[in-house]
Amino acid sequence: MINYDFGDAAKALQVRLATFIADNSIDIPVKWYGGSGRFTTPDNSPWMRDTITVLDEIQDPCKWKRTEGFYTIDLFYPDDSGINSMYDTAKQLRVLFENEVFSNVKTMNVELNPLPDEKPWLRLQLNINFYTEGM
Repeated sequence: MINYDFGDAAKALQVRLATFIADNSIDIPVKWYGGSGRFTTPDNSPWMRDTITVLDEIQDPCKWKRTEGFYTIDLFYPDDSGINSMYDTAKQLRVLFENEVFSNVKTMNVELNPLPDEKPWLRLQLNINFYTEGM
């Protein structure tokens, strides 16, 4: 086991998303969880927001620890841009994260949850179940 904690897992999840966006020339700004920079919501173009939630931390007397959580990505698309574009992006993200292992993070299923629209935005939430283990 390596020394690994929630902060490392959070960084690995965000780096995976950022690398995917850069490698695929996707022009969608992200409001990063824990980000210190100022974010301005676009007026009429897609954007996304990520959130990381710890659901459970299990630690035994030998200091082994398992952290389970959700990595949530909220997609926001202008309501006049079409729902198909939003679902196309969601499908790409599902392929990126579902049943993967990277940087000692193990992701499982990715749930797509349509959310009520917030005019002028269509909203879709991806919940990515993950866990990490370490000392």
